[in-house]
Amino acid sequence: MAPQIYHLTKALKSKYFIPGMPGCNGYIIVTVCHYIMKLCSSRQDQQDGKVISLLNQLNFEVKNGGTDLDEDQSFMMLLRSFVRELKVFFKVPNSKSTTQNQIELLAAFIDFLLEIYDGIRYLPSTHKDSLEICQTELKFFITFLGDKPASQPTSLDESKNVLTDIEAVANDIGSLFYLSYFYIGKRDSKQDNRQGFAIADILGKVDQVKENIKEQCMAASWKKLTPKTIVVSLFLFDSLLDDLNILMIQKFEMCTDVKDQIRTIHEELMSLRSFLEQHPELEGFLVDTSDIAYEVLYILTSYAPVWYLTLRLPQVMKKIKLTSEQVASQVEIPPEDVANRIAGMLKDSENPSRKVSLEAQTPSVKEDIFVGLDDEANEITEILLGNQTEQQIISIWGMPGLGKTTLAKKIYNDDRIVRTFSQTRLMCYLSNI
Repeated sequence: MAPQIYHLTKALKSKYFIPGMPGCNGYIIVTVCHYIMKLCSSRQDQQDGKVISLLNQLNFEVKNGGTDLDEDQSFMMLLRSFVRELKVFFKVPNSKSTTQNQIELLAAFIDFLLEIYDGIRYLPSTHKDSLEICQTELKFFITFLGDKPASQPTSLDESKNVLTDIEAVANDIGSLFYLSYFYIGKRDSKQDNRQGFAIADILGKVDQVKENIKEQCMAASWKKLTPKTIVVSLFLFDSLLDDLNILMIQKFEMCTDVKDQIRTIHEELMSLRSFLEQHPELEGFLVDTSDIAYEVLYILTSYAPVWYLTLRLPQVMKKIKLTSEQVASQVEIPPEDVANRIAGMLKDSENPSRKVSLEAQTPSVKEDIFVGLDDEANEITEILLGNQTEQQIISIWGMPGLGKTTLAKKIYNDDRIVRTFSQTRLMCYLSNI
């Protein structure tokens, strides 16, 4: 049963200093409480039971005690007992005792460490720069774990198992955080020195993990991603291309080292989409092309360093080439002919008389593709055409590929909207929102 922590977390949030625990504050303890709550739904053991009991007691003390917790000796004794039991939560849980798989547990634990970092970065420390590097590397590990084509196990020997390596580093950082910020007593210079040595050792291990990730990425170059796309639809693929197009506009300056690859991927997906539209009998390949588009969007919207992009984007380009070859084999067209047709499409798009700006370059969308969006489009259109005198802002939000941009364009081009807002209608792309 999950513990009751409402009164406890409300009281601790404003505590910037915990008596007897100079390395800790209320935000950090609240973060741990929320993490424990998440684990309660997927596992239960004797250690958890003891911690949950302490949490319930602490919550009861706050609910029925005074407002000055620092002077409440009973509360402070319980809080110190609680902190002493937390070490077990600063390592990745074992998947055998939970309903989650190991990658999910590892990602959740790293996310927990990042939340802890948000609470400790304002505390006095002589190692802030090194801790910030640890934060950056943890964010990248989250990105890698979510990049399924790259993070799935390969034929690499067990000593180079990347997931095991990431888990070991995460456990080291968890241990460092617990020992550095959840200790009871006075802090001395020896603790600072030990923390510095521990961080240096961790960063050395991180460098090795990144080398192993590079190896795994190269080993995974020709692995095929299990399709995520369930619905075969040009509409869905168009929506993904729209999202990728907007993303290029927003992040082009941030990806200067790989922008040519990003542009090429977008153009080749556009051309492949046009080719598939000309051959309706090959609509099954929309699953593969949509998966590739999803993959690109994930890589570009995640916290990935440039060196990772330079590894993954060429692999995506190889997948596009492989898909083109498979398409060619189905229609009995030599692969080089498909490549030439695609190249011709790209060349035509570069012709000054036919060239469209990057901002305006979007695939055409047929009206009969908008199955399932009519109700949403009509609802928004009616709101826009209503007699409201106050300013309105209507948001369309969701994951990439759901059709947000395409739905907005459908409304924008609606005859009723065009007539009503003929002089005030404007479409623009906004970034950094």
